[in-house]
Amino acid sequence: WVVKADSLESALRIRDNSPYWNAGVIPNTIVRQWNAVGDLVSDGVAKQLDEAQQELAQIKEIRASEAAKAETYAAQVAKVQDAYTRVMNDFSAYKKRTDREKEMAMIDGKGAAVRKLLPMIDAFFIAFDTIQPQTPGEEEIDQAYRALYHQMIQIFESEGLERVGNEGEEFDPTYHQATDLIETEEYPDGVIVKVLRAGFTIGEQLVRPAFVQVSSNPADAAAKAEARKAEEEAKAAAERESRAAEASAETENQQKPE
Repeated sequence: WVVKADSLESALRIRDNSPYWNAGVIPNTIVRQWNAVGDLVSDGVAKQLDEAQQELAQIKEIRASEAAKAETYAAQVAKVQDAYTRVMNDFSAYKKRTDREKEMAMIDGKGAAVRKLLPMIDAFFIAFDTIQPQTPGEEEIDQAYRALYHQMIQIFESEGLERVGNEGEEFDPTYHQATDLIETEEYPDGVIVKVLRAGFTIGEQLVRPAFVQVSSNPADAAAKAEARKAEEEAKAAAERESRAAEASAETENQQKPE
């Protein structure tokens, strides 16, 4: 069998066709040969199993190494992404800051140019208040310089210039400068009665405050004071009620059995 067989299946096939085997007679020589075939097959399987185990161990080592590399690469990618995010945030803040600085520089430049022209605007206002046309010719001249004034104002407004301070507006110390207090009952207290010199802004920048006369109405001031006092008292009462309700609810929660 060992001589003729090239595999276990071939050896078994030869064995089954052997007259010794069919006759039930197995000489000691055949038994030794059969055992030799079994040992040979067992040694081959063991060798293959050992090689497979070694290959599996190598695969596990490679897999662990690649997993460690993947973790390292992932950490490096996260680090780069974080650095990129910080750089982009810094750039965005820088761009906003520079845009704001450019805008303020432009407004400052416009404000400086307008300040040089304000005396001319004031001259127009003085002319409007003092000149009273008496003849058709004077009326035409008056209409002409009024049209010139409005055209000039339109040009300024196209550059962002806005007038502040008009009669009937509430006095605002941010944009108005009071020159006189006029006691009157015609206007509510703290209202612009007359504009002596117009004020102007460009964007959020105050180019010049308006010079105004402000009304002083004692009766209205007293009424406003009473209204403010009543509003403050009502607000204080509401806050006390709210705190009392919160304290009562907290006490009830503490008294509830757990």
